[in-house]
Amino acid sequence: MAEAKDTTTTESVTVNAEEEKFYEDPDEELDSFFPADNLFEIENFDKSGDPDKLSHSQKKEKRRQEFIGRRKEKNKQVRKEKRKNFGEKLRGMDEAERNAVVAGHKAKLALQAKNFEEASQNGVPLIFDLSFETYMKDREVKSLASQINLSVSAIRKSENPPFAVYLTSLKEPLISYTKEQGLDKWPLHRHEEAFWDVEGLDHSKMIYLSPDATEELDEVEKDSIFIIGGIVDRSPVRNLSYSQARRQEIRSARLPLEAYLPKRLFKALNINTVVEILLKY
Repeated sequence: MAEAKDTTTTESVTVNAEEEKFYEDPDEELDSFFPADNLFEIENFDKSGDPDKLSHSQKKEKRRQEFIGRRKEKNKQVRKEKRKNFGEKLRGMDEAERNAVVAGHKAKLALQAKNFEEASQNGVPLIFDLSFETYMKDREVKSLASQINLSVSAIRKSENPPFAVYLTSLKEPLISYTKEQGLDKWPLHRHEEAFWDVEGLDHSKMIYLSPDATEELDEVEKDSIFIIGGIVDRSPVRNLSYSQARRQEIRSARLPLEAYLPKRLFKALNINTVVEILLKY
């Protein structure tokens, strides 16, 4: 999200986009906790709309979409109420107090940007393998761009960002979709080449994270280079990332998800959820 200019005045207080960053926007993160598992899209439902003609998988996906819709509407109302309360809080302050609050928030954002830039130069590489575009539909590529954006945001907001983000096998239309997400303003390592062709990366330290890996990731070294497969697929194809690791003779491992998530969420995780787990290691 691009930073908005400060629109606060002494006569009328406006809660602008920059101030909205005080709050988390959970809408894009819903799918992290409701991953698709061989489900049909809403558009594939019976055109008559007769629920009796829907398959079990279609009914399950319909319930999922309806739940997400309710959550999004609720979150929309919560954000609206928070903006209202924040505006009232600012209006209750004198000019000096109001300026101090805004200045403090700007300083926080500036520190996050500074730390993220330093991590991009000195941090441990975190590689997004984006070579799976042919397995995805256009809407899934757009979703991938959104998940990458959420991943970068999570790293940027962490207290001490540990990772330098590498986007490899990056091509159109994903380049355009990441720009639409505002990722072009952040210092990321962008490469058209596949990760195994990017110079300066130590293959001996690479660990390809895959849900199909036979090894569970229990301990990691601080300089381990994690690779995350950029895959968004409503009907997941098994072993894509695991096979990629084997072809390139890279160690593969799966996350110990029982330590972080309920069992029902193990099968498919969004990229940003994986990154958030890595930030807790």
